[in-house]
Amino acid sequence: MPELPEVETIRHQLQQKIAGKTIKSVEVRYPKVVHGMSATEFARAIQNKKIKDIGRQGKLVLIRFDGNTLVVHLKMTGRLLFHNPPHPSLTLREGVKKFPPLRVRPASPAKRGEGGAGGVTKSTEVVFTFTNGTVLHYDDIRRFGYMKIVPTDEEAKFVQKEQLGIDFFDKAMIFENFRDLIRSRGGSQIKPLLMKQSLIAGIGNIYAQEACFEARVHPLRKANTLSDRELKELHNALRAIMQKAVKYHGSSVDAFVDAYGQPGKFVPHLKVYGREGEPCRRCKTQLVKKNIGGRGTVFCPKCQT
Repeated sequence: MPELPEVETIRHQLQQKIAGKTIKSVEVRYPKVVHGMSATEFARAIQNKKIKDIGRQGKLVLIRFDGNTLVVHLKMTGRLLFHNPPHPSLTLREGVKKFPPLRVRPASPAKRGEGGAGGVTKSTEVVFTFTNGTVLHYDDIRRFGYMKIVPTDEEAKFVQKEQLGIDFFDKAMIFENFRDLIRSRGGSQIKPLLMKQSLIAGIGNIYAQEACFEARVHPLRKANTLSDRELKELHNALRAIMQKAVKYHGSSVDAFVDAYGQPGKFVPHLKVYGREGEPCRRCKTQLVKKNIGGRGTVFCPKCQT
């Protein structure tokens, strides 16, 4: 599932590409993706509306209009894909019928996969077409994701209903608040606790493992056994790792691609996730994998205590 860095990558790219644009048409190809209203009502609610900006709360993308917000949860395999319009077809002048219409292929992508109309596939659930001809697809192979329109002034209420805690990139997530949140959960194991979205929104399996390794904290440690120094190391590690992951457009360990259809480039920088059996990059001890909180977790049995 895309985590904070992956969703932040998409938010930033969509802010650049669709903020300020007006939706010309909405085609809902899989009605069940829409929650809270019919597909027809959904399309009518945002057709001819101008997008003000793109926000994010944890793993949610928030596409804001004047008065309404389109909430998108990518879940496991959801993708928001931006496409430039195809190169206009070139035809011979009217009246000349000797030759068939001449067509020109879409121009080559300008940068990182951008450009080209992008074909609709079996996994395409919603197609948003803008007045300037650009297109945004929502694709989801496993069909777990959803879209829901909520009044913008009720965003906070919706987030609360979804039981989402403070976003880790929120300005309020200073060390003291992070420490107090972790300490409030007493004997909970630290790694599953970091992934608890109702406590802190955005951290998932990848970055919880990486932060525990960087801070030299064993993923099974109880929250109430961590010193201030260890919690400070963990807080710093989470921030540094996820900021770096955003810089590299996230980690593509499964189905994730960015808004231009390109995979993230952070995987080579992962030090423990997916590397069971390899030597620890600090002490050369073999990394081990255990099921912790229902999720596979890789760590160094020597470095992490």
